[in-house]
Order: sequence, then structure tokens, then C-alpha cells
Amino acid sequence: MASLIKKTVRKIVKQPKNIVRLVKSKSPKLTTPVVIRNLLDSTKPKIKYTEQPYKGTHIFVNQKRHGVRYQHHGIYIGDSRVIHFDGKKGICEISLEKFCRSSRNKRYGIIHSNRKGTRDKVVKRAEKAMKERKFKYSLLFENCEHFANYCRSGRKSF
Repeated sequence: MASLIKKTVRKIVKQPKNIVRLVKSKSPKLTTPVVIRNLLDSTKPKIKYTEQPYKGTHIFVNQKRHGVRYQHHGIYIGDSRVIHFDGKKGICEISLEKFCRSSRNKRYGIIHSNRKGTRDKVVKRAEKAMKERKFKYSLLFENCEHFANYCRSGRKSF
């Protein structure tokens, strides 16, 4: 098993575009979508909140609460606005500046995940989820990252 993992990691490092195809070939019975971060992604947000990403972009900020570090995710919908899944308020829309304010250095990062449909379709999924309020927060099964992945892929991973 360990040798299989080492070989897989070597292939991923050599060919980052083939990551999803490689995972599917190694585990064909996988039913939930797997989001594997692109090698270009960073765990350190590098983009200032004054710079605007593309519509439908999956963004994140690093946060720290009660001594625990974690990432908070959302979908950029244009006009300096972000739809995110807050554990207390549910799915809501806030400004990009406010989304980044929770980060220590007011910067955000981008997750390069597979997108199903156009950028506008990603935004429509986020807006529809916000109106319907069907998501119920759960740290392990329905959190902000699951919400952002759902908006990008169109499939719930829980």
C-alpha cells in the first residue's frame, strides 16, 4: 500500500493536470467528488482584498479562533461580494473586504478546483443555495468548504 501511494504521489508531482483522472483510476468505486488541491494552490493567502478575482472563484482565508487555525471558504460573485457558509448565520453574502478582515493579513487565496458549467452558473448555484437555506452546518459533513465545492462542481460531497 505504501509503495502504491509513493508511486501515485510521484505521478501527481510530474503531471498535475492528470490528478483527478489518476485518483479515479486508482479508486473507481469512489462516489463522492474528491477535491485535490492544485499544486499551484498555497495554504498561505497571497492576494490582497483590493484585487478582484474572477466571478465564481473558490476563495479562502486563514483564520484562528480559540487558538485553532483553519481555513474559511467562499465563492466570489463579483462586485467585491462573496457568498460563504457561516456556522451561525448560515449561507450569506458579505463584502470581499469583510471576508478577508477575519484573516490576519487581509489576504485571500484561490482554490483551483474543477468547475461544472460557466462562472455565472457557479454564482447562480451559490445564490440559489443562499435563498433555499437547505444547508445545515456540520463541522465534518456540511461546512464552508463543502458549500464552496458544491457551488463549483454542482454535486454535494456529503
